Amino acid sequence: MIPTLPLIHQFSALTQSGILASLLLISYLNTRARYLVLTLLSLYLGAKIVPPICKWGLVLFKWIAMLGFYGTYFQIGLGFVVTGFGGVLVFFENAAKELEKGRTGR
Repeated sequence: MIPTLPLIHQFSALTQSGILASLLLISYLNTRARYLVLTLLSLYLGAKIVPPICKWGLVLFKWIAMLGFYGTYFQIGLGFVVTGFGGVLVFFENAAKELEKGRTGR
């Protein structure tokens, strides 16, 4: 797909080229016109480029935030599981010691 120029896209390619050439000539000869053309071009490019960049920036920010959120809570949950498993092992170890004490005490 060939990109089109705003405001003059309905004209033929020859007319579009003529309009662009006249704007180039005017901006070459007159400093104020150069700044006007540069400002208009910057505004148009900014309007076409800034929204997608902001959208992708927001998506990236949300992805990083969600990754940090879920990573943190996964780490906390894993810590609970490991601590609980360690507690069960300590319970069995203490129960085995109590059984040994009971056997030797008789």
